[in-house]
Amino acid sequence: MKTLTGEMRDTARRLLSEGVVDTVIGWEKGNRWYLTTPLFVTRPESVDRLVYDEFAVGNLATYLLDWRDKAGKVAVFVKGCDSRGVVRLLQDNQIERERVLVIGVPCSGKQSRKGLRDEKVPHELPLLDKCRECTHPYPVIADIVIG
Repeated sequence: MKTLTGEMRDTARRLLSEGVVDTVIGWEKGNRWYLTTPLFVTRPESVDRLVYDEFAVGNLATYLLDWRDKAGKVAVFVKGCDSRGVVRLLQDNQIERERVLVIGVPCSGKQSRKGLRDEKVPHELPLLDKCRECTHPYPVIADIVIG
């Protein structure tokens, strides 16, 4: 069975190779085991940097505002909570729907770095407060859904 990260990479590679989008916004592993940061991919050969793990906390929908005045189409990976941000941007006419391809990923909650005792040794961390109360583990808007 393919992992979510593998599905993300395959989807991003296909979209970029076929020219469907010019940029894919996702996550990549940071310089510490507990960091997963935003990634902007513009070439199919760079999609192997994409990851999806328990630290992919950042809401990538916020970066869509950076693309509203640029040419081309952008794809963005969204969790359930992120997808609500995309909906709001659309409602407020901040982004054009036809210039954004939304790729939904399921979310079972993200880990908090609160309580991190030893940054050199990976260990179980608690869920973020917002994840313990989450009512949208699946995206409410998506053009493509993986997972």
